[in-house]
Amino acid sequence: MTETGEKIAALKRRLHFLEECGEHTAALDILAELVDMGCRDLEIIRAGLNNYFAVGDLERAAKWADVMLTVVPDDVGARLVIAKLCLVNNRMWDALAVFDFIALNLYDKMTISQRDEMTDILLECAKQDKYTVAFYPNAVDFVVREYRRTELLSVIRWLDTNKQRKN
Repeated sequence: MTETGEKIAALKRRLHFLEECGEHTAALDILAELVDMGCRDLEIIRAGLNNYFAVGDLERAAKWADVMLTVVPDDVGARLVIAKLCLVNNRMWDALAVFDFIALNLYDKMTISQRDEMTDILLECAKQDKYTVAFYPNAVDFVVREYRRTELLSVIRWLDTNKQRKN
């Protein structure tokens, strides 16, 4: 590996460490350094949109999400950020349309973490305005399916933890 490649790899490790620690402002400093070095891969784009959202720079987060969706139109993470941006801007209908699209078209591409996040957000939306959420049948089906999955997982975990051993 070249010296530049080694430096990029070290900076990416540092970037991920800072993200895991919740140090998003410091992560953005590393991100800027990587971009200045010409590094613009999907990992960097994803880091940009997530860290800008985390620090509340919603305009930049939206720009990075747009870049990600231009490169990878079916990126679930970028669409989730867009939905959250809509919610922050009091545009629940638009957020629900994004969630509905994800539920219908991208379910199989979602990680467990993304499914849990979307379930939590949709349940919170339903608490605020269940009538509006009801207009998005794919999102509703998603919540019902995922809620059952998470409930089932908690039962399975409990059973596994509390199973009786035969002597």
